[in-house]
Amino acid sequence: MLSNKSQHGFTLIEMLVAMVVTLIMMGAVVSVFDMLGTGVAGSRATIEMSDRLRNARNLLQTDLEGLTCPTLPPIRPEANAGYFEYVEGGGGEPNSGNAGDRNDVLRFTITSTTEPFVDGAGNTSQTAEVVWFVKADPTIAGRWNLYREIRLVSGGATSLGELTKRENRLHHATDFPFAFTVPMAPASEDIVLSNVLAFDVRAYDSGAPLDGSSGTVLGPSDPGWSLPNVGSEAGFGAHVDLGYAYTVPSPPPSILPQLNATSRAYGGLGNTYCTWSFHYEHNGVNEDGDTPTDEGTNGFDDDSANGVDDVGELETSPPYPVPLRGIQITIRVYEPSSRQIRQVTVVQNFVNQ
Repeated sequence: MLSNKSQHGFTLIEMLVAMVVTLIMMGAVVSVFDMLGTGVAGSRATIEMSDRLRNARNLLQTDLEGLTCPTLPPIRPEANAGYFEYVEGGGGEPNSGNAGDRNDVLRFTITSTTEPFVDGAGNTSQTAEVVWFVKADPTIAGRWNLYREIRLVSGGATSLGELTKRENRLHHATDFPFAFTVPMAPASEDIVLSNVLAFDVRAYDSGAPLDGSSGTVLGPSDPGWSLPNVGSEAGFGAHVDLGYAYTVPSPPPSILPQLNATSRAYGGLGNTYCTWSFHYEHNGVNEDGDTPTDEGTNGFDDDSANGVDDVGELETSPPYPVPLRGIQITIRVYEPSSRQIRQVTVVQNFVNQ
């Protein structure tokens, strides 16, 4: 017998409400998964950026540890030692504001005691010339890449002895003093890092006065540093930008600076530390434009002062004619997808060279 009870189902309104609630819940779930996916992707990108930054730091540290040349200018080509050069602001790229200084340049000769260096053609050598610099990406506006260009040292014009001479180095101007020039189109395979905010090189100056008036000890190239009065310095010695603004007061402090603007002996290259080449003193070229030529090595007392071939008779000078005790390099990069900034610092001492 059929039941005479009425059969009840869902009304259209109830079904619509249920569908709306389901869609809302599905949207929430999708949003959660999207956020999780974005977070995972951002974390992965940050990890990859940290790995690349760590690899760049290790590569730069290895290069510096393999430096062939003592940082004691000037170097004689016959020593077959190569060279070291640091150019403050020589890269030509604008700084990135508060994020850091990215237009410094390092170029020097290196050696490997293990695996040889290999160029793009597959050639190998245990010694090489290397240049580190930052340049704008040619394909993506607003992005800067850190490049490491390498050239094998094989002999002839690229022997260590010949590379002591500035005119034989990678990317030099055609006229004396053969300043570094940024390559117009560096190879993409030389890119070490992208999205670079800073490649900030500083040299150690044992005479840089430290300021402790703020409660924090600051060097001349640190934000907030102010010139301390003589006798009230918090100490001496800091990594500084070459040519930093500091004029020695009178009476002078107990320790004199070596790498500030007024310590620069030769202005033709601006703020550049270079191990130089002594061959400019006997190359038959009149670099200083007076007479006679090569008067610093001709066996005569041309200036009638301080004896034969004294320092005052030399035609040229290393820009900073002092030993370089060490350098510090800060590399700072930005990861766009995670909006994270990371940095590493490389410190290399040259005291034992």
